[in-house]
Amino acid sequence: MSFQSLEDKIVKNFFTQATESKTPLGLPVEIKALSAKFSLVFNGSQKASEDEISDNSRAKSVRLRAIQRVAA
Repeated sequence: MSFQSLEDKIVKNFFTQATESKTPLGLPVEIKALSAKFSLVFNGSQKASEDEISDNSRAKSVRLRAIQRVAA
């Protein structure tokens, strides 16, 4: 969860790096040691619902991003 645009940018950049494969482009197979260790749970960010915002006005600025581990 991030509440400011600068925080969100940092999280977004970290998630982008964590979910990208480091295998060189053009190789016909994925190198297992260089494959992405995480995958995105959903693309982009999720905002608080209107119900949540009406219950808690501070939730208006929150952005939620999520990744999950896919490799050890």
